[in-house]
Amino acid sequence: MQDGAGGKLKSQVEYINDIAVIRFAGELTIHNAHKVRALIEGEIIKGYRKIIIELEQVTYMDSTALGMLVAIYKTIRNDNQKLFIAGVNENLRRLLTLTRLNTFFVVYDTCQEAIEKFISSEV
Repeated sequence: MQDGAGGKLKSQVEYINDIAVIRFAGELTIHNAHKVRALIEGEIIKGYRKIIIELEQVTYMDSTALGMLVAIYKTIRNDNQKLFIAGVNENLRRLLTLTRLNTFFVVYDTCQEAIEKFISSEV
């Protein structure tokens, strides 16, 4: 995935049981937020009701990308699906705290924790 400003955002999707784990690396910005949203919505269309967005390798996120995640979360929640955010680095955790989105999203320190939560419960 290449954004319009020439920066790169890599993505990878892994399927574990009935969970779609979407991993991103690079910068999430206005230039690629639409592609990120399309990727996540594609997994929803495929029928995945449990989605983990893993951000451990994301180095930067702007307000457009944050807004896109909020919109995706609202769509998923309204359709009785679940979305977890995992692997948030220190800078992104600070951003989520400053914007108070840490109270909006379910955030796990690691992707493995989020996977285990999905597997061990009926969330």
